[in-house]
Formats: sequence, structure tokens, C-alpha cells
Amino acid sequence: MAAEDCSVAKAWSRMGAFVRQQRRGVSTVFGVVLALVLAATGVSLLATAALGLIAFVPFVGLAVLPLQLLAWIFRGVVFQFLGLTSIGAYLRLYREFVSERARSSILGAGVPHAVES
Repeated sequence: MAAEDCSVAKAWSRMGAFVRQQRRGVSTVFGVVLALVLAATGVSLLATAALGLIAFVPFVGLAVLPLQLLAWIFRGVVFQFLGLTSIGAYLRLYREFVSERARSSILGAGVPHAVES
């Protein structure tokens, strides 16, 4: 809807055509983003668990709270970055799809050449 300024019904049908034609590119972007999200989640859980163990040490545990807050803020920024990156990758694939579709419709329509007199 946002890329072509069209209605929901038209966007739905164009999205279906896009996914059918660009199946490999869309699945590649999806797989890479899924792997990065899973890796970031694993690292985040590992860091939280490690800082949680240190929190039980007297007096040192007070220093862990700012580190935990910093880790959660960093996690949020990483996930926002991953979301924006995936949207950019999908948009690039869609723009290539639209340009290919326009190019093939121009070539397929048999645009008449100027007749010399």
C-alpha cells in the first residue's frame, strides 16, 4: 500500500504476485533475518544470565544493574535495526520486481516505432 499508494485489495494481489515471482529472494531475506533474530536473542539471554549470576555477589551486584539496563537497551536497538534492515531488503526486492514487470510489459506490448516518411 505504501510503496505504490493503492488500495488494500490491489496491494494484496500485488503482494501475492511478488511473493510468487520472487520466492527465492523473499525466502532468503526471511531466513537471514530469522537467523539474526535468533542469534541476537541467544546472545541477549546469555548476557542476562551471566549478569544475573554476578548480581548475587554482595556490593558487586549493585554495579550489575546499570550493565543489565545497558544490555537491554542495546538489545532493543539491535532488534530495531534488524527490523529496518529487513524492511529495506524487502523493499529493494519489490522495487526490482516492479521495474522488471514494467520493462516486460513495455517489451511485450510491442511499442510501435516511429515510421519514417
